[in-house]
Amino acid sequence: MSETLYNFDGTSDAALKRVADALGFSVTPVNPPAGLRQRLLDFIKPQPGILFNHAGLLISRSADMPWQSTPVAGLFVKPLFVDAERKYSTTLLRMEPGTHYPSHRHVETEELFVLEGDLVVEGKKMVAGDYCRGEPDSVHGEVWTESGGLYLVLSSQENEILG
Repeated sequence: MSETLYNFDGTSDAALKRVADALGFSVTPVNPPAGLRQRLLDFIKPQPGILFNHAGLLISRSADMPWQSTPVAGLFVKPLFVDAERKYSTTLLRMEPGTHYPSHRHVETEELFVLEGDLVVEGKKMVAGDYCRGEPDSVHGEVWTESGGLYLVLSSQENEILG
């Protein structure tokens, strides 16, 4: 004995299916634009390292994310989160020994935490566990690393390179 399920308005699921089928067959089929299938697949494909991203909660596994090269030789990044609206990002940054990063102006607050290695900022050598904060409109000279390092950086994507 099969049980018929009814919707709030008293119609059965079978009746709704017949209406949906009729609507679907009532339009003239069209071929989708070239590349649409691939764009949809790219959109829904999970990003490497993203374990969960739903309802305002993001969990990422940085070990599964690839390092990306930058225009600065010896500097590599793993964007953990990019806030496109605010143009602000949370990034893992890796510098090879001897890498220099040019002087720049902070558009918004920038925060840097040294996870491994060293970083020389304004002549002060930072080591693992040290923290640096740059307020909006602050400027600092070139930074560099002697032995290389790994850093967690929260910063504006609109910082202005000066040197």
